[in-house]
Amino acid sequence: MRIELAKLHRQLKATMIYVTHDQVEAMT
Repeated sequence: MRIELAKLHRQLKATMIYVTHDQVEAMT
């Protein structure tokens, strides 16, 4: 359970970074 949660959390953080990077690229 805890391992799954950590994996999910890491995926979520990676997705957020990807989305933020995408928005920055779109702005420039």
